[in-house]
Amino acid sequence: GSLLWQAVRSGTSIPSDPLIPRAYATAPGAIDSVPLPGGGYAILGPRSRLTIDLGYGRQTRDVTLEGEALFEVPHDESRPFTVHAGAALVRDIGTTFTVRSDEEGVKVVVISGSVLLRDTIGAAPRTATLGAGDMARLGRQEPVNVRRGIRTDEQTAWTRKRLVFDDATLAQVKDDLRRWYGIELVLADSGLASRHVRASFAGEPPDQVLKVIGLALGASIERRGDTAVVRLRKGGSGPP
Repeated sequence: GSLLWQAVRSGTSIPSDPLIPRAYATAPGAIDSVPLPGGGYAILGPRSRLTIDLGYGRQTRDVTLEGEALFEVPHDESRPFTVHAGAALVRDIGTTFTVRSDEEGVKVVVISGSVLLRDTIGAAPRTATLGAGDMARLGRQEPVNVRRGIRTDEQTAWTRKRLVFDDATLAQVKDDLRRWYGIELVLADSGLASRHVRASFAGEPPDQVLKVIGLALGASIERRGDTAVVRLRKGGSGPP
């Protein structure tokens, strides 16, 4: 789409020598575009790292991701495009898609086309074929969890510098605060771990973000530099 093109059009060309692996990284809160050798591009989310693997473009097109990225690549059956993220392997079958790797596992959202998702460990690898509008999460131990017909605009909001929590787990909130603001969220009460957050942000300062998250959790948040400690409010149960 035009928004994605505007995000990547300012990117600079990169060497096409497949014998030299290349790595790109973003700072907390930063988004960058990476043109891929031979066509296509990646939009790299905050505090993320993308490595274009050795030999890219010869027989395969392999990249390794830590964090989050959106990929748009031309399909080529003779040279498949594959993203390695954590214990997952995501292979393009002609598509635009996002991949996120965090402490909960790997999440894939397909915007157009389709991808093959499978894990790379275990005697019986878990697999799923995903089409446009599908989202899948590959957890550390659980089966592949697939949701159909999702709103992909919400899942790609980060490419427009919007942070959206749609019934997000605290693990996801912690990961996003670390990547977007460089803030480490510490849970002082074990009862908070099972709670979820619904909120969205578009450039608000970190203290305002923490205030809204605290209200959503029914908790108080005390910031100490790059650390924010979350405590349940006394006498209040807060949202589930």
